[in-house]
Formats: sequence, C-alpha cells, structure tokens
Amino acid sequence: MNYAQAFQWGQKKLTNSDIPTSRLDSLVLLEDNLNVDRAKILANLSTNINLAVLTKYKSQILKRSQHFPLAYIRQQTEFYGRNFFIDQRVLEPRPESPKRSLPSSKISKPIPFKTSSLPTPVKLIHIKSLGFFFLSLVNFFLNFTIS
Repeated sequence: MNYAQAFQWGQKKLTNSDIPTSRLDSLVLLEDNLNVDRAKILANLSTNINLAVLTKYKSQILKRSQHFPLAYIRQQTEFYGRNFFIDQRVLEPRPESPKRSLPSSKISKPIPFKTSSLPTPVKLIHIKSLGFFFLSLVNFFLNFTIS
C-alpha cells in the first residue's frame, strides 16, 4: 500500500465512523507513523509503506474510528506552542482552560506567607486546574526545558 492508498483508506474509515475531522486525523496519524511532514507525504503519494508502519497506522485509525481522542492515540498534544506527553490519565489541555479557571470568583484571596529569608510577607494565590498552563508560563518566562 502506498501513501495515497493508506491516506484514502484512513479517511474513508473515519468518515464512515462520523469523525468530523477524518481527513486531518488520517493525515496526522500517517505523518506520525512515517515520521515525515505533510508536504513530503503529499509530494510522494506513490511511495510504498513498509508493513510494520502500515499495521501500526491501521491500528491507530481503527482506534480513532471508535472515537478515541487523537491526542491519546498520538500520546502528545500541543498547548501554547509546547508539546506535552499525554495519555488517558490526563485530560487534554485546551486553550480556553486557563480562561475558564481564572475568573475572580475562582481565585482565592492572597494568603500571607512569611519565611525567615524574606524581609516582607509573600502573598500566595491558589489557582486550581492550571498544570499545563503553569508549565507553559514557566517555560516561556524562565526559558528552560520541561521534560
């Protein structure tokens, strides 16, 4: 089976399962399995796929056809320009998540916190459910790798 046939098979399987993003999902999974970018796939549609890669791709398409989230199949997601490992134990972060979590009613009042090393009290703010958002901010401002 070549790139074009695999892509068409995946898209048809997902369309028949009422996946609204069948074309994109099929292409993304093909990109992941071939470890090449979309442009190379579309430019080399007649290139054959080896059996091991094709088997894994078909398995992932079948999983997606059962409405399993694409991020869990790929085991990665992007959030604010950063890639994160993700599996079924973690909810997929969405860009609107921090906005939903930050209304003033959700933020508790600052808590005075004293330490012997600091001359003035430090105020802590407790914000729930912002793990990915917090990691992205830390990465952005401190410019270090999160693994």
